[in-house]
Amino acid sequence: MSDPRTCPHFQTRLDETPHGLGRTLHSVRRCLLAERMVRLLKVAPGARTLAISLSIDAGAEPPLCILGPDLEPIDWTTCTADRCERSCTPSYQEVIGRFGLTDLAVVDCGPTAGSLHSAAAEVDCASAD
Repeated sequence: MSDPRTCPHFQTRLDETPHGLGRTLHSVRRCLLAERMVRLLKVAPGARTLAISLSIDAGAEPPLCILGPDLEPIDWTTCTADRCERSCTPSYQEVIGRFGLTDLAVVDCGPTAGSLHSAAAEVDCASAD
């Protein structure tokens, strides 16, 4: 079971790098929301340079992003549902909006500290009845 505070857009995957002594496995951190943003920016007039600067390889599929939509590093310790709600989602919407883009899909940040508190309060009220 994953930590409910972890951002649902954060993922890791294992990649391997072959070398003279064999191969080395390393984890690659991913932000699905940043990848979504780069995909949109790649095809928007005037936004390709930004898409390239937000990733190591914007042409790869999925794009290998090094920063989240809020321009902060992608890391398991900082990619939380709270950061998604307070920082990444507003930044995502602002960045794509500056290029006249809209994304009709809902950005789901999962349970945040506030929503976990609300859910707990509802359970407490329900159990009091």
